[in-house]
Amino acid sequence: MQDMDIVETFSSPTLKEGSRWSENRDWVMSVTENERTYRREWSVAYGSRLKDGISRINLAVHALGEDVSFIALEYAFENYTQCLSEKTQSTASAL
Repeated sequence: MQDMDIVETFSSPTLKEGSRWSENRDWVMSVTENERTYRREWSVAYGSRLKDGISRINLAVHALGEDVSFIALEYAFENYTQCLSEKTQSTASAL
């Protein structure tokens, strides 16, 4: 992604003050207990230069237990609002 000149807008993990899950070995558990967040966002709105009509990329870490975690990757294109409007109209006309 280096050639995309991506600017990180949310770059560091956040741990709630006073969290009991503060050790490195507790990283996933702190996410599970909603005491730590880890998210990155790259967006044209924040000055990122993205390619191929992509307007936003979000990357987040989620956890389901002490040793089960996963990442979620979301991206949106410049025509997102138009697509959403068309979907809404299509759904309304189907009713």
